[in-house]
Amino acid sequence: MKPIRLIFASAGLAAALLPPAQAVEFATDIRPLLEVNCVKCHGADKQKGDLRLDELGLAEKGGETGPALAKGDPAGSLLLKRISLAADHDDIMPPKGGPLKPAQIETLRQWVADGASWPGGVTLRAKSAADLEREKLFAAKPLKSIEVFPGKVTLETAADSHTLVAMATYGDDSTRDITGDAVFRLAKPGIAELRGNQLLPSADGETQVHVSFGGHELVVPIKVIDAANLRVGGQLVRLHGIAAPMLLDGPMNGATFKAYVEQVLVPDLNPGDIVVMDNLPAHKVAGIRQAIEAAEAGADVMLFDDQPAVGGALSYARFDSAGGRAGRARTPGGRAGTGRRSGPVRTGSRPRSARCRYVRRPR
Repeated sequence: MKPIRLIFASAGLAAALLPPAQAVEFATDIRPLLEVNCVKCHGADKQKGDLRLDELGLAEKGGETGPALAKGDPAGSLLLKRISLAADHDDIMPPKGGPLKPAQIETLRQWVADGASWPGGVTLRAKSAADLEREKLFAAKPLKSIEVFPGKVTLETAADSHTLVAMATYGDDSTRDITGDAVFRLAKPGIAELRGNQLLPSADGETQVHVSFGGHELVVPIKVIDAANLRVGGQLVRLHGIAAPMLLDGPMNGATFKAYVEQVLVPDLNPGDIVVMDNLPAHKVAGIRQAIEAAEAGADVMLFDDQPAVGGALSYARFDSAGGRAGRARTPGGRAGTGRRSGPVRTGSRPRSARCRYVRRPR
């Protein structure tokens, strides 16, 4: 019997028999690629070539050489051109860690061709491969709840600002800083400006910030007062005294304090600052000292139990936390502290304040 040969004359019929291309998902396919390989040099902290890739609008705007992202147009997207260059080319991206794998480049190309879907309110942050592995471990756990600190915000005068920090609690009671992964959305633009997780006043009134993560959502009430007025005196106090405040309605633990350092304190540091902390266990969690010392400002860290006597440049440093302890470094014209500690900070039924007072050298 003569064998039967099947010949498809229709290209459409042949294509129909091939498995369809798998849809590219932003959260699982694109976000990890950009956060590990791109955002470190093109994010909020550093912008090589004036290019930022941590927000959709900024990626579309581009940098010195033009738009990095053109929805539906891979050929017109500079990002795809740069990651596709030869490994020894001067302009290849990323410049360190080797070129992206062909499969990764194809994933980005397909994403752009499909319209470069990017959920509203999502801001990327630089991560390492180890960060992604840690997130996978948490993703396998049931999410119990999320919290946002502070639970409500009042912005007074044009000079005020506040940073929101989000934490997740899982089924085994472990906690994780999810500020960089949560979505922050302003309900009523015009009253306040939301830059990532930082709030700035625009006009007097009230609005809300919706914070969502893993199917959970919280609402943070925002009130703005005297937005048209400057507060010069308040700025002076901020520069030489209390700075980087964060309000906590509960105890301070290692995970929460690390989130405070990374999300609130470090962005407010200036060159020459010295961060002084007592010997509370939460202050010695792995990564806290490194985050402060690695900041763009290059700040120094002192712990009360091992700090040497310091010169007159220091003024006053204190860390207060709900249920925590406090100590003094030096008052103007005084002596270096010996680590004297007070008892827990109590504020009755009101939310308790957690703030780090660090020392800023006179200019």
